[in-house]
Amino acid sequence: TLRMFKARQQKQGMLIEEIGETFEQNFQQVLRTMKLRPGKYMILPHTAKMNTERHFLIRLYTALPLRTIQWIPSTEPLLLLKEDKPLTLKDLKCTLDCCEEVWGRWTEGLQGGYIYDRDFDLNPQIDISVPEGGDELKQVIRFKVLKDWNSDDACLGFRLFRIGPEDGVPKETQWLYNNWEHTVRCRDGSIEGWEWDYLAPTFLVEPGRYCGILYNEKPGGSDTAYCIMVYSAVPLQIKGYNLGN
Repeated sequence: TLRMFKARQQKQGMLIEEIGETFEQNFQQVLRTMKLRPGKYMILPHTAKMNTERHFLIRLYTALPLRTIQWIPSTEPLLLLKEDKPLTLKDLKCTLDCCEEVWGRWTEGLQGGYIYDRDFDLNPQIDISVPEGGDELKQVIRFKVLKDWNSDDACLGFRLFRIGPEDGVPKETQWLYNNWEHTVRCRDGSIEGWEWDYLAPTFLVEPGRYCGILYNEKPGGSDTAYCIMVYSAVPLQIKGYNLGN
């Protein structure tokens, strides 16, 4: 089996996006031809069966010499960006041309866990200011939440709270606990998933301030890279806290 990804390197890890369909052949040799734009890519060969070891050889044929080819160590964090279905929320404009990224890393023993953990407030939090959006009374914001796909399985979650113009961020655990069931309603996607490394919750929000918290439900936390991508129709003011960079 052979998979191809578009890749972008960051300090905390590599953001990858799969190109085309997974290519499988029940033969000793797999041949795949692709037309690619200049850039960085990752090739992933693997067996069809789990826990099966095989020797392999990759040959690349190109019209021009490639700049560099290097092995990616198993310790390199890989964050898989997936393609989502187009948004259609009550005929609202859902062309989200603006994107901001917040990168960080959970630190084992210091961050992580669920709302009942005393240090839950040490999870990554982001302060978001949503401006007036012209003719639209409400605006669509889509979050893409990614964590290293090589990390241990744990419940990945993201919640968004409406806060006042003078409220402080990051929020303390008691405040988060008291407001846990009073989050902004998710209109598309999911805010939580077990054994997932990707979420894409979508919200319909009014102008104002919001606090988002990302959590990785593993006791004691885990040493795991993550990325929060915020898509919107207009530029937003975003500031991150507890990023663990």
